[in-house]
Amino acid sequence: MVSPSCGEGKGQKKRYRQYFTHIVKVRAIGGAAASARARPRPQARLRQAGPGGDAVAVRLLQDGFTRRFDPAAGAPRVAVKDLIDVAGLLTTGGSAALADAAPADRDAAVVASLRDAGAAIVGKSALHELGRGTSGVNAWSGTPRNPLDPALVPGGSSSGSAVAVAVAAADLALGTDTGGSIRIPAACCGVVGLKPTQGRLSADGLVPSSTGGSQA
Repeated sequence: MVSPSCGEGKGQKKRYRQYFTHIVKVRAIGGAAASARARPRPQARLRQAGPGGDAVAVRLLQDGFTRRFDPAAGAPRVAVKDLIDVAGLLTTGGSAALADAAPADRDAAVVASLRDAGAAIVGKSALHELGRGTSGVNAWSGTPRNPLDPALVPGGSSSGSAVAVAVAAADLALGTDTGGSIRIPAACCGVVGLKPTQGRLSADGLVPSSTGGSQA
């Protein structure tokens, strides 16, 4: 797992407004669980889509993903936490609050750098809602299974990134880390998690995950 640094990059002000508006609403109605009831979960939409939908959702989550793609043959496989933009895809933050956002018009800087180096993006990985928690449990988008012990949480907030690497569904994964969100799930899932020095990598294309002085 690798993390960029989160800050006030280009285009981030709108993200901050969306994010903080959601936090205020959640607090006003008594917690993130209320936001989960505001919209059908992705699993519910898969059930409505036809037979086998549940199995697809479960398989994705077992591997740490909410969305997955076929990689280019021979390229290093990279999973991207769903707080980080990938061109053409939604960045939902694992939350109903951002589910209707427009798809990203370009890759986050760290994703673009990986593509330039020859990596293949193989999917968006699950996370604790909006990156604000350390259990990795997400009532809206689903919770990845801890590959070491299904009875235990995967850790968060970069839960899916750690799981994807642990089950060899990705060679490495991007996460974000303010107070342990890469390191905690890495420890829970038995992989190595690295939080680079603040400012070492660009924050352009990241959804903010903390209300003050965050780094990821």
